Amino acid sequence: MKIRHQGETICISDLKELALANAAGFAEQARSALETGVKNIEVDLSQTAYLDCGGIGALIALRNDAHRNQRDISVRVVNPTPPIKHILHLTHLDSLLESAETSVHA
Repeated sequence: MKIRHQGETICISDLKELALANAAGFAEQARSALETGVKNIEVDLSQTAYLDCGGIGALIALRNDAHRNQRDISVRVVNPTPPIKHILHLTHLDSLLESAETSVHA
């Protein structure tokens, strides 16, 4: 997993899977990247082949952390593969998180 800062945006990428096995590490690293001045978080799922309930929970927790304490940080997933897009739709996570085919901050 890579985390890079681009101005007011945190870009998280290189996730081969987002699952119970790595969800806690994902959440911890993403949470530690939240700092003053961050207004956007983009999670690039273009390389993600597997997403399970642990990964879904990690994405929801990231969204909740971003909105906690009136921080109003937007969280969006970008470039989801078709199977991941399908899972996001089935779990209604696509209604909680913004989704885009390309990053606005690439």
